[in-house]
Amino acid sequence: MITTKKLPVAVSFAEFTTSADEFLVPANVGGKSCFIGIKSGKPFPYGALTYLGRSVSAQDILEKLGASKAASVGISKEMLESYLHEISVFKIGNILTVESVSGSVVRLKKVADMIPVGGRVNLP
Repeated sequence: MITTKKLPVAVSFAEFTTSADEFLVPANVGGKSCFIGIKSGKPFPYGALTYLGRSVSAQDILEKLGASKAASVGISKEMLESYLHEISVFKIGNILTVESVSGSVVRLKKVADMIPVGGRVNLP
């Protein structure tokens, strides 16, 4: 059983802005691969990998989603295990997007190392 202590959270990045604060899982929505919020089920193009503080498994995520929401977007335990395996490759703070969800295989892509932080520009 694969577990992780990190999951993507909804994030404003590039031209996309959000005020949502929820953890994300991959899904196919309208024929397009993207993240969806575990609580709301809304689609999100980007997620920032964050530290959870405790280990979670595919079964834990399925229980949080609920059977009806998971079934409506085609999320299975095998797909979530593939997702958790993919997450292990990335570092906390990385901005991710869902490259593809094909059956039970998930592919994630790093878009940026971290969210650009506004502030003072260091000049030489």
